[in-house]
Amino acid sequence: RDALNVDASNFGTTVHSILLEPDKFKSQIVQSEFKSTTTKGYAKEVEENKGKIVLLEDDIRKIKVLEQNVHSHPLANFLLNAEGNNESSIFVECGDTGVLLKCRPDRDCVDSIGYGVDVKTTDDLDAWRDTRKWINPLFKFDYGHQAAFYLNVLSEFYGKKVDNFAF
Repeated sequence: RDALNVDASNFGTTVHSILLEPDKFKSQIVQSEFKSTTTKGYAKEVEENKGKIVLLEDDIRKIKVLEQNVHSHPLANFLLNAEGNNESSIFVECGDTGVLLKCRPDRDCVDSIGYGVDVKTTDDLDAWRDTRKWINPLFKFDYGHQAAFYLNVLSEFYGKKVDNFAF
């Protein structure tokens, strides 16, 4: 991400769009006419395209390389291309408490391969491999609890135990 002229929020949105909703990527990402984000012209483009993300041509090229890299990874490609639904909200009532529960996995492939999937972006892949809890995003950002909650909701929704969740 640091090699791109994109803030963290827009980076995550852009990556999600290109991987999960390519049509949305085409309609929500605007390629700037300018070579720098510091020009008045770029600022005007951003103003004229409210609600969209304006990226430099070089940043779009890098995002497309990232997309190719993700799809060249066998497991990531398998999960992103398995039959399923992207960005679907799932609601269930907790059998124990009656509380309405909701999860929104980036991909719901439970019917086809038994997986829920959530796409995460990072600027430090080694942190995900680190065993120290204060460094590894799984613990640092409480993603483990997210996975457990999603697996519980998916299990309730599908009426069977769902054990597989991938980041």
